[in-house]
Amino acid sequence: MSAPSSSPSAIGARAADVAVGILWRQWAVIGPALQSREGEWGACAIDPEALVLASAVLRSRERRLADLLGWFAGAGSTLVSVQRARTLASLHPPLAPGLGTFAHWAWELGSDARWKSLATPPDGSSPRPGKGPERPRLESPVAFWLRLRAAFGVGAKADILAHLAGEGSGPATAQELSEATGYTTKTVRQSVGDLELAGIVESIGDRPAKHRLRPGADRGLLALLYARAPDRPPRWLPMPSILAVLIAVAEWEAAGDGADDRYLASSGARDLVERYGEPLSLAGFPVPDPRPYRGEAFLMPFGEFVEEVARRMSE
Repeated sequence: MSAPSSSPSAIGARAADVAVGILWRQWAVIGPALQSREGEWGACAIDPEALVLASAVLRSRERRLADLLGWFAGAGSTLVSVQRARTLASLHPPLAPGLGTFAHWAWELGSDARWKSLATPPDGSSPRPGKGPERPRLESPVAFWLRLRAAFGVGAKADILAHLAGEGSGPATAQELSEATGYTTKTVRQSVGDLELAGIVESIGDRPAKHRLRPGADRGLLALLYARAPDRPPRWLPMPSILAVLIAVAEWEAAGDGADDRYLASSGARDLVERYGEPLSLAGFPVPDPRPYRGEAFLMPFGEFVEEVARRMSE
């Protein structure tokens, strides 16, 4: 692992490498490099919209991301939620530039009319054909979210189940489920009501009530979909927030290391902590507190934070 740095350009380059590494490992699960390993049973669940949006943004840094994104646009765009992609693009500006690109390829290569109104012809070369199987491979437990959508359709119920089934997500209020899935609280409440009626979800407490899978339901869902239940379900992490932070910091790679560059980078780091600190802290990441640091001094602990994200995401 690289030593932490306070250089904006070095931190930016490291963040870009970490983000591309995360995306490539996830594509390797559902695309051409799939290897079935027991060690994946407790790994991080793949977030479909975060994966395609971030890959579209970072495709210029890694040609294979463009190839795999184009392949998935043709082979699996129907498993991606237009509504949630739009919501994530709105909530996470670093991911927003990827929306028009994926929509263009989903319409052009996948003939998926849902994306036509969002399509924007991208700059650069087109994806090279023949870079993946005819259909996405969803056997791995970390593809649980996509597999639920394949089984039950793209919508709030499948996404709520995926969130609640992930290790580490815990009981959640309707508002928390809305923030995690990108659906309105009204839609979440209606969907949770149906899932409660089906005996899959239960509510605990009140004002506001929290919702969780009924005891054993997570293992039951995984057993239903995979013919056996893992010792641990895939871990849920706020991938849109993680990737948005890394992409925003990756832009520092082109920055210099002069006083003005360091000041602007430090200011940007403080803004990112303010915007994304809470969801990342709740997920267990040690987000640094900028208050004890004056000016550019915050770059050192922020660089350490990027290294910690790299370490945890590579485990």
